[in-house]
Amino acid sequence: MTEKDFIKAILSFERSKNVGEHFRNFLTLAHCSYAKQMSGPERAEALEAEYMRIVGTYRDKDDVRRMPELIAMIFEGVHSQTDFLGSVSGELNVLDSGAGQFFTPYEVSRLMAEINLSGIGEKIDKRGYFTIQEPACGAGGMLLAAADVLDRLGYDPTLTMWVEAIDVSNICQQMAYLQLTLRGLSGRVHRANTLTLDHYGRDVLKASVLFIEKHGDPMEDVDAPQNRIAEKIERLSNREDPQLTLF
Repeated sequence: MTEKDFIKAILSFERSKNVGEHFRNFLTLAHCSYAKQMSGPERAEALEAEYMRIVGTYRDKDDVRRMPELIAMIFEGVHSQTDFLGSVSGELNVLDSGAGQFFTPYEVSRLMAEINLSGIGEKIDKRGYFTIQEPACGAGGMLLAAADVLDRLGYDPTLTMWVEAIDVSNICQQMAYLQLTLRGLSGRVHRANTLTLDHYGRDVLKASVLFIEKHGDPMEDVDAPQNRIAEKIERLSNREDPQLTLF
């Protein structure tokens, strides 16, 4: 499956909505599905309500039933060294050029990751993991490239890299959250403005449970007893972190 297959599927959806609406709706449905699994009861209920609201806008429910097929395409894409949704969103012309939205080609992201992660093996071998922050993450392409570099070096990205990804755009936050989730990365994806420090929300990536089981909470740098994993995940999804510039 390729980006062209994804775009073809989106273009085949009912004509009552334009392609941009279908794409944004898909992202919100997928985001709600995954994010509610890592949220407290109140937020999970709100995400479920938003999911059902969007489903209710589709007369042809077969379009909604095809959403898992689209997720499968993204899963294959992010495990094939591509910024799948970054490429798709550009092809569909759903980016806000007025806000300066454009995504770095994956090949450039990979080169930058190779340079920035030079010698990272020594840090991982010493501590077990490292943390990485992306202040304007877009669809998460830079972080996907970092994960691919770790794979090449023989490290499991899920357990050796904790991500703090940030973007002010709602569509970018959702794209990044979906791609990093499907890539099996650990950490959080924030919707926030790195320049003004305005913060609107955060979602914990699903694989964070595995990371915390092994290393503890990276924001506390202490071990996490097994029976406190759920507690730590909920705290990560809700709390302000004074030790970080933005959070």
